[in-house]
Amino acid sequence: ISGAQTICNGTGAALQVNFTGNAPWGFQYNDGVSTTPVNGVTANPYTLSVSPTVNRTYTLVSVLSGCSGSVSGSGTVSVRPAPGASLSGGSTVCAGQGSQGTITLTGQSPWNITYSDGVTSTNVNGINTSPYVLNVSPSVTTTYQLLSVNNGCAGSVGGNLVVQVNPTPTATLTSGNANICANTSSQLTINFTGNGPWNVNYTVSTSSINNISTSPYVFAVSPTVNRTYSLTSLNDACTGTVSGTRSVTILPTPTSTLSSGNANICANGNSQLTINFTGNGPWNVNYTDGVSTSSINNISSSPYVFAVSPTVSRTYSLTSLNDACTGTVSGTRSVTILPTPTATLSSGNANICANGSSQLTVNFTGNGPWNVNYTDGVSTSTINNISTSPYVFSVSPSVSRTYSLTSLNDACTGTVSGTRSVTILPTPTATLTSGNANICANTSSQLTINFTGNGPWNVNYTQYHQQHLN
Repeated sequence: ISGAQTICNGTGAALQVNFTGNAPWGFQYNDGVSTTPVNGVTANPYTLSVSPTVNRTYTLVSVLSGCSGSVSGSGTVSVRPAPGASLSGGSTVCAGQGSQGTITLTGQSPWNITYSDGVTSTNVNGINTSPYVLNVSPSVTTTYQLLSVNNGCAGSVGGNLVVQVNPTPTATLTSGNANICANTSSQLTINFTGNGPWNVNYTVSTSSINNISTSPYVFAVSPTVNRTYSLTSLNDACTGTVSGTRSVTILPTPTSTLSSGNANICANGNSQLTINFTGNGPWNVNYTDGVSTSSINNISSSPYVFAVSPTVSRTYSLTSLNDACTGTVSGTRSVTILPTPTATLSSGNANICANGSSQLTVNFTGNGPWNVNYTDGVSTSTINNISTSPYVFSVSPSVSRTYSLTSLNDACTGTVSGTRSVTILPTPTATLTSGNANICANTSSQLTINFTGNGPWNVNYTQYHQQHLN
């Protein structure tokens, strides 16, 4: 018997037995444990098939072909153990990064393995050491498995490698412009993709926000001057990309100034109030007269003029202001209701002589100077800038007249009353009855005077002494 072979466990080996003599032959062989007979062999040489599970040395025990013969030689069969391969490991990586798995190999080297990512099979040959590091770079989450191992013999495989690929995170700052008032804040919004929590840096000066767990994420900034915000860096488990800018503009604090001073108006009149604004309109303002508050909204121009019509004297002031922002107010304006003037012509009757004059008296109330119109029933006359009350003036009608006031004003239009009648008295006459009268000494004579006009009359007379010369 002869032969030396190495086989894989579970496979067979062929040893050669050479005979001499005449067939058929019968023989016995021993594998070191048991003896096995083989009879009726007619082929020379004869192939002996064996399938040991461990290393064996085969020897002949006996041979016969009708007669017993001699035996010699030996055959050896070495059994190579089946290889094994176990894949282990697992990691979470960022897109574009690699990962490693470990393959633990048993049996004799070198080994050849085949593994799969679920789509494609890959061979790795000539592995000489165990454990073997398997480098992979999946673009998505992938489970790797071994398909086969052999080192000349086929073996068994097990295990797997799971590589979790995290997507590249992104952070986008909602772009645009925001207007805020001084000492207030603006909301910035960041939209994230990827797997939180996220850590982000943003600028004007670099600031950090860590462990953000929700998207979108809103946070407040309170600049003291105009600023433009942008993101500078991002990471979750992976480094990401950033985009977007947000401009925050500080609106000027509005002001409103009520033009100060005093105004005088007549009853039932109005006064113009003027407000000067700064800031960005439209403006909304509240004002008070000291008793109640009123509002004016959506004022679009400055200065702004509006009318007030108080029934009593009032002092006006602004109480609040806003446009997009709350502002400051200043100024006061006093509005005084002037009394309605009156003019009263002293009533009654006056008699004057032809070509004479009569005094008329007008009593005033209110604030002079006064301007007054009066009529005699035929024509109207005006007296202006009267500064004293009562006021006396003369009239010289040529015929009897009745005087009355027709209008009055100082700063305001007033009321008038009263009438005054001026009667022209007829010019009186006195006629002494003419003629001569003779009387005795120490006696009297009657003289007769005839009057016209309105008595009683006062008359002066004179006497002439007539001397008779006889």
